[in-house]
This record gives sequence, C-alpha cells and structure tokens, in this order.
Amino acid sequence: MKKLIDFVMENVEKKTGIKLEKEIKILE
Repeated sequence: MKKLIDFVMENVEKKTGIKLEKEIKILE
C-alpha cells in the first residue's frame, strides 16, 4: 500500500514540476 502512495506522489510531483516549468517559461 505504501509503495502505491509513493508511486502516486512521484507522478504528482512530476506533473506539478512540468506545470511549474511551463509557468516559469511563460513568466520569462
């Protein structure tokens, strides 16, 4: 069960990281 949570958290971090990168590029 914990592995599943870690896996989901990793995917969320990747998705939010991509969104943040796009927002930063737009701000630049």
